[in-house]
Amino acid sequence: MSTALVRSLALALLAAAPAAFAQAPGCSPMPPGAVRPGPAFSFNTVKPGIIHAVGTGTMAVGANASIIVNERDLVLVDAGLSPAALCVLLEELKTQTPKPVRTVILTHFHFDHAHGSQVLGPDVEIIGSSFTRAQLAAGNSVRGRGYENFIKTLPAQVAAAKAARDTATDPRRKDALAARITLLEQEILADAAVIPTTPTLTVDDHLTLYRDGREIQVRYIGRAHTGGDLIVYLPRERVVCTGDMLTVGVPFLADGFVREWPATLDRLKQLNFDVVLPGHGAAFKDRERIDWLQAVLGDLQTKVTALHDAKVSVADAAKQLDMRAHAGHYPGLANVGFDPSAVERIYALLDGK
Repeated sequence: MSTALVRSLALALLAAAPAAFAQAPGCSPMPPGAVRPGPAFSFNTVKPGIIHAVGTGTMAVGANASIIVNERDLVLVDAGLSPAALCVLLEELKTQTPKPVRTVILTHFHFDHAHGSQVLGPDVEIIGSSFTRAQLAAGNSVRGRGYENFIKTLPAQVAAAKAARDTATDPRRKDALAARITLLEQEILADAAVIPTTPTLTVDDHLTLYRDGREIQVRYIGRAHTGGDLIVYLPRERVVCTGDMLTVGVPFLADGFVREWPATLDRLKQLNFDVVLPGHGAAFKDRERIDWLQAVLGDLQTKVTALHDAKVSVADAAKQLDMRAHAGHYPGLANVGFDPSAVERIYALLDGK
């Protein structure tokens, strides 16, 4: 079945089903792709009124979300992978608070952070950078290296999982593969229902929201994971939401600005915080993670530049890259070789593209 046909069927289901869910206009009915065997999120209170929502693995939700609980409403940082992901978040969030979401802040344009926004009604302000708005408006969240690597490969993943299930002899293995197939098929349905939605308010430098005495700073501090990353800083609570500028692992680099990223992280260091809520991975307090990422980025830029200048192809450079010196902090770097899409991105920037 073609992607276009799946998308059309999913949208038809969305329009035809009876209304049942009132947290956001686009969640009534619940969008396609929301079937799951258990709760999709764990809610971790990191400071009073500050919740970090992390996926449990029962459905594809994309990035983490951060929830700022105010006296009358909620501010949500990032909107998830799909309409289904955001609607499930809003539904499960009722176990924590009945307050409505009135503001959503998108840290950047990538599909796993922004594609839930379409379910929000006109009374919800969606804040993003001008760069994020332009990328979403141009359709760049449904193409490019990240989307190709993570979404376009889903049908092939389903086929591979079905083949493995059909030949498996261990009942537990068969059950695990069946669960994976369901998860992947639900993700395909969820993605098919996406209509990229742009911010209603853009930020090019900084914006401060005041909610019942709480100061919520939305800041652009430089290019990093994309050309328009925003961070959300709560000075009184000493909390910062970093999106994918700073995560537990090495962030996806294929839309990044690796040469500029360390300087942007230097500006992050200037803020007075003791808890980081990343877009992926658990919340953490060890600020030295900033140094770890800066070291990786600096080493990567140096090594890729040398390979580029030596006229080594992208494919060969990716195979040769040795980042094992950083494996103590990032176990994923324990073997020689690196993501070709990141190498391709650095080559393109070196070529002025």
